[in-house]
Amino acid sequence: MEKIQLNPELTQEDIQTAISRYHYQDTDLPLFFQVYGEVRENLEPEGGYVYSGPERERIGKEAGMAGAEDKTAACEETMLPGGAHGSCQVIVTLGGGPDRLQEGYAAKGMLTESYMAECICMELLRKACGELNEKIRKKYDLFVEKMLFPGSELPLEAMEGIFSQIGQTTVSYNPCYMLSPKKSVVYLAQLGNRACGELCDSCRNKDCPNRKKADQVVENGDKG
Repeated sequence: MEKIQLNPELTQEDIQTAISRYHYQDTDLPLFFQVYGEVRENLEPEGGYVYSGPERERIGKEAGMAGAEDKTAACEETMLPGGAHGSCQVIVTLGGGPDRLQEGYAAKGMLTESYMAECICMELLRKACGELNEKIRKKYDLFVEKMLFPGSELPLEAMEGIFSQIGQTTVSYNPCYMLSPKKSVVYLAQLGNRACGELCDSCRNKDCPNRKKADQVVENGDKG
């Protein structure tokens, strides 16, 4: 497993985009920046991944249940689709700090700040995934073409195989496949010669209000 410390951060432009995406007003900027600073102080971001070749990866009963709190649950055997040039099984997290920060806000009745922290963490998680994908590109000289997520492009049970392959202890999941820390994401990164534009590009929920669409970039610089 490759374990990597990450350093996601939002630029001024990113924050302006987030303000628009989550339907805040310019008058909310000072508080948004304040909450962003507090979120940043509580980040514990890291990522982990394991490379697999182009063949399909077998998961399920034979792969084990590492990472699950209830290891007695059984699942049918599932196959993870490999990319044309292989794939990486990936876990990215912002750590438990943001969860504790939000709990503190909620305990004080600071619901506006709590929701702002949620929005900010969504943006930071995008950045963290992009940062890890770039590290994968530099190591293997291949782009992450698609990001496939358990419960969306993959069956939920695929999470079991990803956890068992990576073998980390920072992130876990319960029998309902809820991740802890909450600001975490698990995905299969298919590798190839085209860049994945955004975390949202592989998601099937085209009507999501938080959706961000970016152009895919071909290796030679042309847009697809």
